Amino acid sequence: MRLDENDSAGRALLPDEESRFLRVASQVGAKQGHWSPIYTVTALRLNAGLRHSEVRKLRWIDIDLEKRVLVVGRTKTEAGSGRPVPLTHPAMAALDMWASRFPNRKPDDYVFPACENGHVDPARPIENWRTGWHNATSGVECPNCGKL
Repeated sequence: MRLDENDSAGRALLPDEESRFLRVASQVGAKQGHWSPIYTVTALRLNAGLRHSEVRKLRWIDIDLEKRVLVVGRTKTEAGSGRPVPLTHPAMAALDMWASRFPNRKPDDYVFPACENGHVDPARPIENWRTGWHNATSGVECPNCGKL
């Protein structure tokens, strides 16, 4: 049985689209301040194939920086939960930089903690990065980037 093509299905980004996306994410993050996670989130989503909720709910205990791997926690499907994801060099570099901002982090702390009025709460995950994500995706001429 042949499946019909679905024009709304995503596709892999071309190398130049990926580079533009990361560059724009870096610029958006810089405009939003030192604590903006948008570049690290973008690097993880592009290089590790993680869903929004998987990135948002990552805890430091899920990441082994020495072995360059992360283990996905609870996810949308049973098969996806607990899967190991090798970290590519770009994802590793972004995570390493992000980790340096949390020298006193605990294993159960969220990688992307909630931050309200300048107060970081590592016991709660960030609610969303909608504005930063919109700014990053709208700054790249790539119709499928918003679907990452």
